[in-house]
Amino acid sequence: TNTEITGTISAGTYTGLSFTTGVPEDLNHADITTLIDPLQQYKDLSWGAPTGFRFVIAELVQQSGAGDGLGVFHLSSSECSGDPVTCLKPNRNHVVLENFDVCHDVVLADIGEIFAYTHLGQKTLCTPDGLFCDAMFSAIGVNYDTGAPQAGQTVFRKQ
Repeated sequence: TNTEITGTISAGTYTGLSFTTGVPEDLNHADITTLIDPLQQYKDLSWGAPTGFRFVIAELVQQSGAGDGLGVFHLSSSECSGDPVTCLKPNRNHVVLENFDVCHDVVLADIGEIFAYTHLGQKTLCTPDGLFCDAMFSAIGVNYDTGAPQAGQTVFRKQ
């Protein structure tokens, strides 16, 4: 699990931060045995060909109480086929955080937002073809029906 992502940027004045959750398309469907780290290190996050890697995995399990409390959200490209592989639903968001100070702010990923409109006292599963997906995809900033980025994501924010 990555709890921190670090990098460098060119000197300059920045007014925000933007990013996309996912593995670059040209690497997402490559032969896993030929990939270098960090992808080789996390090869267990790959569904295999043709789907590729899971970009986000959030899983919750009820520790006490009655019921089948379980929440599962796996985000990856879907409806993928061909050679070269193309996906009808790339399922990549586009997050924009305004007024982000790279020297002082951090990005918070709030997985509670993914499950905010679900009932975790029962089995709440969202895999590429599962139930409960519309609200979960919306929270991460992806349109479930098209796989395109959509505005209004609530999972990522600056802190």
